[in-house]
Amino acid sequence: ILLVFLFVTGCSGSKSADSGSSAPSSPQEAVNEEYFSEAGTAADMDSIGKGPTSPLEPEKVITTIYLDFETTGFEETNDELNKLIEKYKAYVEYSNISYNNYYGGKSYRYGEFSVRVPKDSITSFKTELNILGNLTSESTNKQDVTKQYTDTDSRLKVVETKEERLLALLEKAEKMEDIIALENQLSEVIYEKENLKSSLMTLDDKVDFSTVNINIQEVERLSTAETIET
Repeated sequence: ILLVFLFVTGCSGSKSADSGSSAPSSPQEAVNEEYFSEAGTAADMDSIGKGPTSPLEPEKVITTIYLDFETTGFEETNDELNKLIEKYKAYVEYSNISYNNYYGGKSYRYGEFSVRVPKDSITSFKTELNILGNLTSESTNKQDVTKQYTDTDSRLKVVETKEERLLALLEKAEKMEDIIALENQLSEVIYEKENLKSSLMTLDDKVDFSTVNINIQEVERLSTAETIET
């Protein structure tokens, strides 16, 4: 009886050990086990470092920079400015060169340039402008138009909804006076919609391209702002 009991107990323990570390009965089960194991690991890794994110409203700021330079070689300075404009994919919005400045019997040129520069490149562009000559004056103006842009965009959505409703009513209208009244309202709504779209496009252009106003004065000798007091 003791031998039979020991034999049964041993077989039961062997089966338990086999079931605890059983191998897949088929290649498909092996593939499934590997897939779910890797998927679980990937899911754990993806969850690391991910928390609640809050959407940030895009910044709408119009940047305008004013710079005054002195130079003894106007042609070379003008060439350097054109190279920088081409390098940073900017463009000249306005330019004017005057040849009527006379000092000591010699004619000196004066140039005014309004350059539009992509906002992502404005810092590098401004830094490289130092090669133009002696910087005598500098100022920067920033105008936040985020609220104005948001309000205009909200008004545009309201107007577009109104336009859709008027079009739906116009399709159902049967009386001539109703059709005329709806068409008049529709034309006013379309006019307002186009004005709002134009305003948004103008703001986008001013935000995406900063304005750099550059004045270049040709001189006989560069001035200096350094003094003992300074």
